[in-house]
Amino acid sequence: MLKFIRVIPCAKLAKLMNNMLSNRFFQVFMGDESSRWRRLNDGLPQGSVLAPILFSLYLSDISSTLSKQFQYADDIALTYQAVSFTECEANLEADLELLNRYFGRWRLQPNPTKTEACVFHLSTQQADRTLDLTFAGTEVQHVDHPKYLGVSLDRSLTYNNHLTKAAKKVAARVNLVRKLAGKNWGASAETLRTASLALVYSTAEYCAPVWLNSVHTSKIDVQLNNTMRIISGTVKSTQLQWLPVLANIAPPKIRREAAAIRELTNCRKNARSLLYEQMSDVPVQRLISRRPVWGLDPHPSTSQFSINESWLTAWMSALPINGELILDPNSRPPGFDLRRHDWVLLNRFRTNQGRCAFLMHRWGYGETPVCDCGADEQTMHHIVNDCPLRSFPGGLVALNEVTPVAVEYLSQLNLNL
Repeated sequence: MLKFIRVIPCAKLAKLMNNMLSNRFFQVFMGDESSRWRRLNDGLPQGSVLAPILFSLYLSDISSTLSKQFQYADDIALTYQAVSFTECEANLEADLELLNRYFGRWRLQPNPTKTEACVFHLSTQQADRTLDLTFAGTEVQHVDHPKYLGVSLDRSLTYNNHLTKAAKKVAARVNLVRKLAGKNWGASAETLRTASLALVYSTAEYCAPVWLNSVHTSKIDVQLNNTMRIISGTVKSTQLQWLPVLANIAPPKIRREAAAIRELTNCRKNARSLLYEQMSDVPVQRLISRRPVWGLDPHPSTSQFSINESWLTAWMSALPINGELILDPNSRPPGFDLRRHDWVLLNRFRTNQGRCAFLMHRWGYGETPVCDCGADEQTMHHIVNDCPLRSFPGGLVALNEVTPVAVEYLSQLNLNL
């Protein structure tokens, strides 16, 4: 209670905390057998809402070190920047010894076997160089890809390893969403969109402000594109600009930039945070290709970054096929609430990509590109606009309005597109 009273000088609250944390007992059951009751003399209740706060309060007077300290609950990271390995080793070794004495004084037991060290630099000549460190009498193991708060790091901070692992995890979740949908059956677009944001995007965008400028982000984008194809029911040859519009989810790159700018803006507002200190004294950029996140510095002109405006600008400059059908990509496209079969068919007409004879022949799955009306090529454009057997009055422009007549046309079309 000593540290608690120092920070919060309230006798009643201290007494309440003491009553909650004192005289706690536990018993272990295995089958029909049980242990005797034992008393807990240390520690905090696992799963308690207050436990992380109380633990952080307990470590609030942790010894100051030459290294910068990053702490999340009981996970502590030390970072030191120098021009030589020798200097890093000397200072980190001294800091580890200082912390070890602090932990011993306050009856904390760190686990040296779980302590890891890694070096971040761009010198390929010293790529195999490791740090010679000991902690509590145990040699600190060197790892090439340490994991901190769910992010895998690497020597040159390319985040290749992290994004490779994340892409595999996202792919498994994409498969879960895929089971909810088919071409002619399945959940509505709204349900698929909600499930995708909860299952797929939450995993794909974890810590995005850290790695958004990595050259390996395409590994994540491939899986997000697959997710948007599932929501919209479009085929793989569909232009990528169409996928976010039909799924009604902003493009991955724009979402990541918005998250990064939001984080940097919040950082600038809290002058007491370590992140604020770091952003106020950024190192000189050595390689243009690295594009550090602070390049998105939220000055007054960029702090009002708008996903809607950025997406609209990107959509207007992309000019995809039939792009004039959608004036504002931020709005839900007409027909979003249609049943699965009609929604999928409508989107394949919009994107001019579907299982028509012309494309099936091009892909090697059909014998001829000819339409059964006699036209030389049965394209999606031909079917809805020109085919004397199946064209829709007013063509694709009228179909895109999704009137009751258009819905009836989609549901009764006798082609497996």
